[in-house]
Amino acid sequence: MSLPLLVHDDIEEIPGHLGNKIPTICRVRIYLEGTSNCIVVYSEMEENSEGPSVTNAAEHIAAYVMRNQTDLLGDREIMWIEHYPYGLSWRGSHPSTFDEVVFTKMEADTVAIPKWKHLGKEKALKLGIDI
Repeated sequence: MSLPLLVHDDIEEIPGHLGNKIPTICRVRIYLEGTSNCIVVYSEMEENSEGPSVTNAAEHIAAYVMRNQTDLLGDREIMWIEHYPYGLSWRGSHPSTFDEVVFTKMEADTVAIPKWKHLGKEKALKLGIDI
């Protein structure tokens, strides 16, 4: 099994939602696995101290990435990973967190009902993503 290929790594400003005019600032990385799968990792950032957290903006981040990265994503199966780096975790003393996020509804302009499943650093490493 080959490692996924990093094809996008940038800081994104996700427009505010639900009347919140402050954007969510997060790091978005896209990895391609072969021709049919990809992994999208979105990370909380210290610069996001005033905007909604990546957890509270998960649906909006996913919709933004799907709208703005269609050339990379195409029809690929997407695995979404939410990442809180060391010191930014809402879980307190945990050094960093990795959670898989599964969206119950995913269409062109509608991403809804996220469900989080703890992934952990070891499983994230096994996926071959840069942590």
